[in-house]
Amino acid sequence: MSTIPSMDLNAMLDEKDILVSDEETVLSAMQEETDGSDAEQEVSGTGYIDDSTKMYMQDIGRFPLLSPEEELEIARRVAMGDQEARETLINCNLRLVVSIAKRYTSSGMPILDLIEEGNIGLMKAVGKYDYTKGYKFSTYATWWIRQGITRAISEKSRLIRLPVHAHESVIRMNRRIRELTQELGREPSDEELAKSLGWSLKKLRDLREMSQDPVSTDKPVGEEGDTTLGDFVQDSGTPTPEETVEGTLLREKIEAIMEKVLDAREKTVIRLRYGFDGERQHTLEEIGVHFDVTRERIRQIEAKAERKIKRELMKNA
Repeated sequence: MSTIPSMDLNAMLDEKDILVSDEETVLSAMQEETDGSDAEQEVSGTGYIDDSTKMYMQDIGRFPLLSPEEELEIARRVAMGDQEARETLINCNLRLVVSIAKRYTSSGMPILDLIEEGNIGLMKAVGKYDYTKGYKFSTYATWWIRQGITRAISEKSRLIRLPVHAHESVIRMNRRIRELTQELGREPSDEELAKSLGWSLKKLRDLREMSQDPVSTDKPVGEEGDTTLGDFVQDSGTPTPEETVEGTLLREKIEAIMEKVLDAREKTVIRLRYGFDGERQHTLEEIGVHFDVTRERIRQIEAKAERKIKRELMKNA
């Protein structure tokens, strides 16, 4: 997959940042799965499988993976409020959750707990997915699944710091949040949650605040231990799922435009300047040496190519 440094291309096009999803490896692996035994084999390789886990893997194996056409049609029905279609979209992506959850078994959480948290993220993705944007549901859902899992790992770290008297109450609260989320298809409001638990709003909010003590973002998670919680803490510079997939689509659109409107030399200059295909960005001088022309001549070719791309983007906007 080719990549484009977002900051520089943004300057070139005055468009939004171009970002490439790093989930394609997961998605490609999922496309190779054909039944529940594959998911079971993946988890058993981590050393965390038990009878309950095995039964779950066998259960979700009965749901087929969707073709792009089937996924689009089901997503259309979901957007129209079809609950059966919603359940189908969730069920047919449960193995995606397993594929992602198994990467976090070193966090100390049981695999089924990780899967449960990932499933909640999957349900959120179904509720927020906009099929008209043109990107795969699985690409979009992966972000929400990972967020659900890593937030649960962070929550577990906070619980360790709680006073003993509050620990069980917070566990009960979080369990009820998960149950209501599944029942309602969304996260419950504070009022709904407090009523369900038989608590006052003040007690609920006090416990929630108590359970949100700072957690070190340097805490390692993931099966290799080379990822930290800080990698998943969203800030103003972190792309949302929409930004990530829209950036991917914009990248693909630009590459198609380059093939259409640029000649061979212009394409090469742009690719070298902006580091396409995973290459580093080259200077004007380096490209000039490549073509045996001056730095100024390369700048002119680059500017002309950029104008062509901008013009075509505006035409298709």
